[in-house]
Amino acid sequence: MTKYSHLDTPFIDAVKAYVDKNRTAFHMPGHARSRLIPEQIEALLGKNVFRYDLTEVEGVDYLHKAEGVLKVSQELTAAAFGSEQVFYLVNGSTVGVMSMIMSSVKPGEKLIIQRNSHRCAIAGITLGNIIPVWIQPEMIPEYQILAGVLPETLQKTIDENPDAKAVLLTSPNYYGMAQNMMELIRIAHENDIIVLVDEAHGAHFPFHPDLPTSSIDRGADMITQSTHKSLPALTQTALLHVNGNRIDYDRLTAVLSMLQSSSPNYLLMMSIEASRKMMSQYGMDLWTKAMDTASYAREELMKIPEMQLIDESVIGKYGIVEWDSTKLSVLTNSMKYSGFEVEHLLNQQFNIEIELAALNNILCFITGGSTKEDVDHFVKATRWLSENKGKTNLKEFIRIPQIPFQVYTPAEAFSENYDQIPFKNADGQISKRIIAPYPPGIPYVCPGEIITQNAIEMLTQMKMDGAVVQGIDENEMVEVITS
Repeated sequence: MTKYSHLDTPFIDAVKAYVDKNRTAFHMPGHARSRLIPEQIEALLGKNVFRYDLTEVEGVDYLHKAEGVLKVSQELTAAAFGSEQVFYLVNGSTVGVMSMIMSSVKPGEKLIIQRNSHRCAIAGITLGNIIPVWIQPEMIPEYQILAGVLPETLQKTIDENPDAKAVLLTSPNYYGMAQNMMELIRIAHENDIIVLVDEAHGAHFPFHPDLPTSSIDRGADMITQSTHKSLPALTQTALLHVNGNRIDYDRLTAVLSMLQSSSPNYLLMMSIEASRKMMSQYGMDLWTKAMDTASYAREELMKIPEMQLIDESVIGKYGIVEWDSTKLSVLTNSMKYSGFEVEHLLNQQFNIEIELAALNNILCFITGGSTKEDVDHFVKATRWLSENKGKTNLKEFIRIPQIPFQVYTPAEAFSENYDQIPFKNADGQISKRIIAPYPPGIPYVCPGEIITQNAIEMLTQMKMDGAVVQGIDENEMVEVITS
């Protein structure tokens, strides 16, 4: 390690050196090192991307047994982010969250889990045959957004479940709101509980002091980050950071090997390494630019009459202690449109794609790649929408229902017999599947839980306003347990 710096890219260098040998290929992939490419794809991407699409050949190491350049690359990335060890992920943060859960909690044991966790956590609980103990975060009523878990809420949950083995927290949330991780981690560790953090939306935090503090620096045991969400790595890339001595490394590597592809994509891993180098070299300037661009956007948007934005006013309330100012969130109530309607209008009339639409807000991501010209285009479109109001009067729904009663664990529910019935008639039935608006993929009903009339009304309204709800099919049917 001493001969390498953060500006070095040993993995990329090794892959390039191998490609430059131009060896005759009698191995996977089937495109034979760019000699057999579908015409349509070659016209779009060219040949070079296929030349670097390798399998585990001599000199380029193997993700599931990294001993050479990949090992060094991961060590450099861990150092850049401030963790003790890191694993490259090619199946997204999804596989990171699932691996954290399944390596920390054994079948039949309890995991304390924040209710606004991503749906992939339910998959990990199901595969691991783990008992979830849900913990409800605070809700911001004017935004209808779940925010942070209060330390006293976590302490009460631990007191009621002293046999819990780990806690899974999500910070920041989709909107960049970070909860009091220092205190939450302290409480968990004092009770000998492993802390897992879904920090998918915080991979950029280590690279600027004005961004929220990463849970890596707060002392969490394992942290998953999506390098493709805010860093310039390819979609499907992520990192799993490990700190301290509470983690069973052998179990973790075994779980990763089971859940990740045995043929990891080398282009994806190269993009992780290149992003690490870029952040090490230019991260401070890039995120200063991003925050300046976001600040400019908010200044221009607030010149529009009746405009409402989600901003730093959330800090100090609802369990939130920090906020990522690169998240640009616009409330749509005053425009008389739902967030889903605004998303559609931005797409169709202004050629603008946003990150997320919810019932009463939209969310835009600002990165170092965003420009003031982009912002000006968005502000112009938003001003038009504000001047040409819609006809939607949003009802006062509590968007996130109370945690339903759990009849079966997710693993038990997975194996139960089921039938399909109209969602509107599902009150009191036990759900077979996750029912969740996507994005963001936060479950309203989990497998094995009772579907309530409240959830039916809320989700029906969201679908009417344009939301995509997973777990309800095109015929408005849901799967319910019959046994």
